[in-house]
Amino acid sequence: MQNYDIKKGHWKNIEGDRLVQLIKEIFGNASVKGDAVVTSYKAIKKLTVRTKGKTVITLETEMNPDVSDVDATDTISKYNDFLFKVTGFTSKQRRQKLNKKIKDGKL
Repeated sequence: MQNYDIKKGHWKNIEGDRLVQLIKEIFGNASVKGDAVVTSYKAIKKLTVRTKGKTVITLETEMNPDVSDVDATDTISKYNDFLFKVTGFTSKQRRQKLNKKIKDGKL
């Protein structure tokens, strides 16, 4: 399970049904199960997405290692695109935030 901060003011882009629509747009399918949105895509057997208030999103990912290199590369690209659209942060910004949390002893 991985928690990601949501950029301040970015919540409006994913609140309500917008998160489900975004997941469908990127991965092609999504279903709501309780408080979570669940999807799958090529190398991702199961991706479970939950929001924690307006500032944090939690992802649980189950991967399939038995996919071609092309499918793995495509999956990584889609996953990074999803993370950017859902958090508002680029991969570089997410890495910097993670390193800061580690340095501050919050992880």
